[in-house]
Amino acid sequence: MELVVNGDGINVRSGADLEHHIVRKASKGDRYKVLAVKNGWYKVGNGEWIFYNPSWIKINYNVPKEEVQKPKDDITGGWLRDIFVNYTV
Repeated sequence: MELVVNGDGINVRSGADLEHHIVRKASKGDRYKVLAVKNGWYKVGNGEWIFYNPSWIKINYNVPKEEVQKPKDDITGGWLRDIFVNYTV
Protein backbone atom coordinates (compact mmCIF):
# COMPACT_ATOMS: atom_id res chain seq x y z
CA MET A 1 0.00 0.00 0.00
CA GLU A 2 1.28 3.46 -0.90
CA LEU A 3 0.28 6.93 0.30
CA VAL A 4 0.53 9.77 -2.23
CA VAL A 5 0.37 13.41 -1.09
CA ASN A 6 -1.88 15.63 -3.25
CA GLY A 7 -1.44 18.85 -1.26
CA ASP A 8 1.45 21.02 -0.08
CA GLY A 9 2.54 21.48 3.51
CA ILE A 10 0.82 18.38 4.88
CA ASN A 11 1.84 17.76 8.49
CA VAL A 12 3.88 14.67 9.25
CA ARG A 13 3.60 13.98 12.98
CA SER A 14 5.59 11.94 15.48
CA GLY A 15 2.53 9.87 16.42
CA ALA A 16 -1.00 8.95 15.41
CA ASP A 17 -2.93 11.93 16.81
CA LEU A 18 -2.95 15.73 16.80
CA GLU A 19 -1.22 15.90 20.21
CA HIS A 20 2.04 14.67 18.65
CA HIS A 21 4.61 17.14 17.36
CA ILE A 22 4.95 18.02 13.69
CA VAL A 23 8.29 16.56 12.57
CA ARG A 24 8.17 17.93 9.01
CA LYS A 25 5.89 18.86 6.12
CA ALA A 26 5.07 16.61 3.15
CA SER A 27 4.83 18.11 -0.33
CA LYS A 28 2.57 17.41 -3.29
CA GLY A 29 3.82 14.35 -5.17
CA ASP A 30 5.60 12.77 -2.18
CA ARG A 31 5.08 9.00 -2.02
CA TYR A 32 5.40 6.78 1.02
CA LYS A 33 5.17 3.07 1.68
CA VAL A 34 2.48 2.56 4.34
CA LEU A 35 3.89 0.64 7.30
CA ALA A 36 0.80 0.65 9.56
CA VAL A 37 -2.68 2.15 9.90
CA LYS A 38 -4.21 3.38 13.17
CA ASN A 39 -7.52 5.26 13.52
CA GLY A 40 -7.21 7.03 10.15
CA TRP A 41 -3.48 7.71 10.56
CA TYR A 42 -0.91 6.15 8.23
CA LYS A 43 2.58 5.33 9.46
CA VAL A 44 5.01 6.29 6.68
CA GLY A 45 8.35 6.14 8.48
CA ASN A 46 10.07 5.60 11.80
CA GLY A 47 7.90 7.72 14.07
CA GLU A 48 6.21 9.50 11.14
CA TRP A 49 2.43 9.56 10.71
CA ILE A 50 0.10 11.31 8.24
CA PHE A 51 -3.65 11.66 8.76
CA TYR A 52 -5.84 10.50 5.90
CA ASN A 53 -8.03 13.15 4.31
CA PRO A 54 -9.22 12.46 0.74
CA SER A 55 -8.77 16.14 -0.12
CA TRP A 56 -4.97 15.88 0.17
CA ILE A 57 -4.08 12.18 0.43
CA LYS A 58 -4.54 9.30 -2.02
CA ILE A 59 -4.01 5.65 -1.10
CA ASN A 60 -2.82 3.21 -3.77
CA TYR A 61 -3.63 -0.37 -2.85
CA ASN A 62 -2.24 -2.02 -6.00
CA VAL A 63 1.43 -1.17 -5.73
CA PRO A 64 3.69 -3.75 -7.39
CA LYS A 65 6.01 -5.53 -4.99
CA GLU A 66 9.71 -4.95 -5.42
CA GLU A 67 11.42 -7.84 -7.15
CA VAL A 68 14.27 -9.49 -5.30
CA GLN A 69 17.12 -10.16 -7.66
CA LYS A 70 18.62 -13.61 -7.30
CA PRO A 71 22.27 -14.28 -8.06
CA LYS A 72 22.90 -15.95 -11.41
CA ASP A 73 24.88 -18.80 -9.86
CA ASP A 74 23.72 -20.28 -6.59
CA ILE A 75 26.62 -21.15 -4.28
CA THR A 76 25.42 -24.78 -4.29
CA GLY A 77 25.24 -24.96 -8.06
CA GLY A 78 26.91 -23.73 -11.19
CA TRP A 79 30.68 -23.81 -11.64
CA LEU A 80 31.45 -24.34 -7.93
CA ARG A 81 29.35 -27.52 -7.80
CA ASP A 82 31.02 -28.79 -10.98
CA ILE A 83 34.47 -28.39 -9.44
CA PHE A 84 33.58 -30.58 -6.46
CA VAL A 85 31.63 -33.16 -8.47
CA ASN A 86 34.38 -33.56 -11.06
CA TYR A 87 37.27 -33.57 -8.57
CA THR A 88 39.02 -36.92 -8.23
CA VAL A 89 41.80 -37.97 -5.88
